[in-house]
Amino acid sequence: MLKPEDLEKAKLELERLRDELTAELARIPDVIDFGEEGSEMDPNGPEADETEREEVQSEIKDAIRARLEDVKSALIKVATGRYGTCETCGGEIEAEIRAIDPESRYCAQCKKTEASAA
Repeated sequence: MLKPEDLEKAKLELERLRDELTAELARIPDVIDFGEEGSEMDPNGPEADETEREEVQSEIKDAIRARLEDVKSALIKVATGRYGTCETCGGEIEAEIRAIDPESRYCAQCKKTEASAA
C-alpha cells in the first residue's frame, strides 16, 4: 500500500505527463494536404516523401494516444485507491518501476512474463 505522500507525488507526475502528452498531440498535424495532384504521385517525388512523413506522424500520434490513455487510467487508479497495483497478479508495482514508468500497469515479474510471451 502506498503512502498518501507517494500517491500525491504520483498524481502530480501523472497530471504533468497528461498535460505534456496532450500538448504534444496538438503540435503534430493530422493530415498533410497534397492538393489535386496527389493521385498521380511519382513514387520517388516529393509527394512520396510527404506520404511517408504522414504515416510516421500517424504512428507517433497513435503511440502518444496510447500512452495518454495509460496515464488517464493511472490517474483514475490514484483517485480510486488502486494505483500501484499490478493488473495481472494484484501485487504491488515496485517503486523503481513507478519512478521510470508512472503509468505502468504491471509489476516487474509480470512485465517479464508478458515480454517473454510476445
